Parts: sequence; C-alpha cells; structure tokens
Amino acid sequence: MEMLHVKQIFNASIGEVFDYFSDHENVGELFPGETLRIKKGSNPDFPNGLGSVRRITVFPITVEETITEFIPNKLIEYRISNDAPIRNHLGKMEFSELNGKTVLDYSIEFESKVPYLGKVVKLALEEALIFGLKKQSEKYN
Repeated sequence: MEMLHVKQIFNASIGEVFDYFSDHENVGELFPGETLRIKKGSNPDFPNGLGSVRRITVFPITVEETITEFIPNKLIEYRISNDAPIRNHLGKMEFSELNGKTVLDYSIEFESKVPYLGKVVKLALEEALIFGLKKQSEKYN
C-alpha cells in the first residue's frame, strides 16, 4: 500500500478554500492532464458533491473518481471507480481552521496492480500535490 500526506495552510476562510477545492476542475489544477466532471452529485446544491464523478486523463491513462463522502467545509473523500492500474484508492481532503486560516490535510492511499508502478505514481502525485497546493496557497497572500 502506498500512502502520501500533504498539509497546506491557506490565508483564507474554510468556506473559500473548500469551495475552491470542491470544484472538480480546480482540483484538476493540482495534477497534470485534463479533469472534467462527468456526473453531477445527488444534491443539486453541490453538483460536485456526493456521488459526482470526475474524469482525469493523463495520456494514456484515464481515471474516474467518485466522491464518496462530502461534508461541506469539512471533508471530501473520493475513490477511483473505473478499471485503472490502481486499486484500493482513497483520496481524502480534510479542512480545519487554525488562527483564522484554513488547514488542508490531503492524503491519498492506493495499491498498484502493476509491480513497482505504485512507487512511481506516489512520487509523481506527491510532487504535483506539494507544488500545486503551495502555488494555490500563494494566491491568498
């Protein structure tokens, strides 16, 4: 099992940060490739919420992620829901407040179906997450 964990502080309210990261296309800015919502969530007030599906395409791989937990301003959880070279995937974004700022605690765990691919995927994801979250946090300063 591969695991990665990144924390980032944003000089903004939880509502502002949560709204940004709950939009599938904005999450796509953290990773290479194209991200697109292909299914709306079950609650019309939160089209990117519970039950929504986003497709991430990084040639030649396409991954679909389904939102499995969605608590506004607190938690977004998602799992890969199509046949991909990764299994037992769980992505989790937890939001909390600290001294008027927002802390995003982002973790991803998964297993690879292909030997040694997991280590490569983990390194690429971790690098993209660290860079993308830092870049996004700088917009709030």
